[in-house]
Amino acid sequence: SVELNPRDQNVFLSTSVDRTCRIWDRRKVSGPNHSLQTINFGGVATAAHFSSSGRRLLVTSQDNAISCYQLSGSGDGVTLLSCTQPGWDGSSLHLHHPHRFYQHLTQFRATWHPRSEDIFIIGRWPDKTAEGEEAQRGIDVFDIEFGSWVARLGTDWPGLQAGGPAIRADGEAVAAMSGHTAIVYTQEEDEDLGRSTPKTLILPCKPPNTKTPSKRRAAQTSAPQPLGSSAPK
Repeated sequence: SVELNPRDQNVFLSTSVDRTCRIWDRRKVSGPNHSLQTINFGGVATAAHFSSSGRRLLVTSQDNAISCYQLSGSGDGVTLLSCTQPGWDGSSLHLHHPHRFYQHLTQFRATWHPRSEDIFIIGRWPDKTAEGEEAQRGIDVFDIEFGSWVARLGTDWPGLQAGGPAIRADGEAVAAMSGHTAIVYTQEEDEDLGRSTPKTLILPCKPPNTKTPSKRRAAQTSAPQPLGSSAPK
């Protein structure tokens, strides 16, 4: 992935199958090894995102880890800053999280809350040996201020909510994809209770079928299957 810093259009980042995330300044790039910072990971770095201020970096990697970094920008480049919040080890916070890799599945990506430097979300795919709450699918919510997981959305949905879930600009709704279905988590006012209650919208997005399946193929797919069932268990 590649992403521009929202506060400095000269600075951008990249992630790669070489298990690195690199931060670059386009004014200073003169070769493949001339990045401002190179951060190494134990697995392929799937995606990275700057926070809305450009002062924090969030990296998803295929070793079932999410990593956060505190950044400082100056005229001389970008440096990693030490952070004293719970769970941080100097300039970084590493969180174990189940988001397994599968070649036919859109890769999981952590996404920042648009109004927070501390909150991010990511879909989950637990290992088949997981039990209890750890076996739940859905979307996890993390708060870096506490250095830990704080909530989970969509545990009743049977399919995987892969890719990068999106948070609305006002922070009041979350949207995710699962197969050919869009799922929106929001709140609605309940006049009887006098407060907001959770609401989930299920929106089918399957494109029109442009090919006529063979009789054999139609017979194989005639029985209804839950979304995500084709992925390995």
